Amino acid sequence: TSPVEDFGGFYANTATNELHWNPENNRMLKIKKDWTPKFYDLVNPIFSKQFKANNGVLKLINDIKKLIDNPEVSRHSKLYQLNFSLPKIHHIHMIYHRSGDEIFVVLKDESKFLDLEEQDNQKKTFIQEVEALSGIGGWQFELAKQEFKFTGNAGKILNIAPKPAFSFASLQVDERVKDYAELKDGIKQALETKKMYSGDHEYVLDKSSLKTFRIKAKPIFKNQRCERLVGTIQDITEDKANLDMLSLLSSDVQQQVDFYKSLVNNSHVFIFQLDPDGKLVYSNKQFRSVFGKGELPDKDHNENELLKYQPENRVKIQKVIQQCLQSPGSSFPIMLDRRDKSGKNRFTRWDCSTIGDIGIKTPGILFIGVDITELQESKEKLVGLLDEITLHNEQLVELSQVLNHNVRSQVANLQGLLNLMRLMKTAEEKMEYFNYLDQTVENLNEITAIVSSVLHIQNNKNLEYEEVNLQELVDSLIMEVIEDILNHSIVVDIDIPAEKPIVSIKRYLDFVLRELISNAIRFRKASDPLHLSIKVRQTQGKVNITVEDNGKGIDMAVYKDSIFKLYQTPNATPKHKGTGLYLSKMRIQALGGTIHLESNAGQGSTFVIELPDEKN
Repeated sequence: TSPVEDFGGFYANTATNELHWNPENNRMLKIKKDWTPKFYDLVNPIFSKQFKANNGVLKLINDIKKLIDNPEVSRHSKLYQLNFSLPKIHHIHMIYHRSGDEIFVVLKDESKFLDLEEQDNQKKTFIQEVEALSGIGGWQFELAKQEFKFTGNAGKILNIAPKPAFSFASLQVDERVKDYAELKDGIKQALETKKMYSGDHEYVLDKSSLKTFRIKAKPIFKNQRCERLVGTIQDITEDKANLDMLSLLSSDVQQQVDFYKSLVNNSHVFIFQLDPDGKLVYSNKQFRSVFGKGELPDKDHNENELLKYQPENRVKIQKVIQQCLQSPGSSFPIMLDRRDKSGKNRFTRWDCSTIGDIGIKTPGILFIGVDITELQESKEKLVGLLDEITLHNEQLVELSQVLNHNVRSQVANLQGLLNLMRLMKTAEEKMEYFNYLDQTVENLNEITAIVSSVLHIQNNKNLEYEEVNLQELVDSLIMEVIEDILNHSIVVDIDIPAEKPIVSIKRYLDFVLRELISNAIRFRKASDPLHLSIKVRQTQGKVNITVEDNGKGIDMAVYKDSIFKLYQTPNATPKHKGTGLYLSKMRIQALGGTIHLESNAGQGSTFVIELPDEKN
């Protein structure tokens, strides 16, 4: 619940020019404490020294003036950011209500709430970044409930879907941990000694994946009784493999070569040896079968191996050769890509080290590597998926922040109307407020419809792609507004390549183009005939759609960051509240495309849409 000092506001009457001003407004808006404005100051803020002292305050009061000047607007709310040259920006939520000649305005200081929200998000982000950077996840086990809880990074390490809690049985710990008895004894000893346990254990992640985890656990006691275990989990599989590799390289070099010749030829490990100039000295059977000319070793030897790589990879190999020669016995990692005998591009990871006695002769460079093509491709797919999830999360956060204020405003209206109806004594008096209730319910229905549309767009993974003839689609949309075109002498210029359909989602494109065409007609200049241009260009698997008009235009210096946001519009009316461009952008992003606006006030608008053509 917000404290009383977070609220201000006023009552005004346009018929009697009354203004009842809450003194809390002066504190919230940083106005002179003992100054009380008159009705004239409210409707002429540009002439008020107190209102003009801060641009943000002047903008807020001027917006209220515009609302007062427009009797058709009965309800409005908006969040303002006021800069008073203080360390933090002030956030003031203005709620406007009009009933006939009476004006009711509530001002609420949202700064504390938004600051706490930002601090909470920063703390969560910090913890997530630290976890991701360290590769460590956290966990907790409550003994009374026999339930596990995991941090986000711990869930990723264990490859489990996010849930508030997990039962011991559902995780199958006793089956997945190969040396479960050792882990159980370690935890038991930690409970008895009240000390931390730490151990490395092999964990069966799935049927084909075995990981090595470092598990730490500390018992938490209360009144001499252990309530829970808290700890960390770290995937050390790669570190362990690297240590094993380094251990092999540090042993007798000749024994390594003999071992690799007899064992690795029948494995999936690639081995080859270069001299300092890059000539191939040795390659194992697996390497030759994938990258060489044949099974016989001498067919590829003494050839310059560097010439078989692209220039950027060639530079990498030359650099790692120099590193190995400068630090004999040390191992250096390198990532390379190269086409195999079939022409497929393969990604490989190598560990490189000198082989031979540098004191007797120039040593060779031993390369030991594995094929990581599937891993690299999976990584690229995962990055794409993460980008998509991040976009959806950002969209949902933006939607929730906007709807939070709007839903609260409508609920407050409902509560206020119901309270007023309780005060009414006759049925006739109560019926007068039913119209207001209908409007509020209609507003809530509209908010629900927007949420439903957004969730449908984000969650609908089985998109119905089809061939779309943009010429036919645009023609049908133009015919829907042909009456406006004829009545207002509108010139329409359509430039779409004939008989070149694209593969996309027709209903999404229909919604977006319908919105842009109707906006162009709605916001045309009264003085000049509207010229509407629609162009389509297809290049390299991309489709560019441009919708341009010479209408009123938009001041992008003011609306650049908000034009595609929900309930943000330069020309708000009861019928047009700023939802169309927001939902259009959502649909374009669902198609994997982008939309942006180029515009100047009084000089028309140009919307540019770029989409992938799924046909290519």
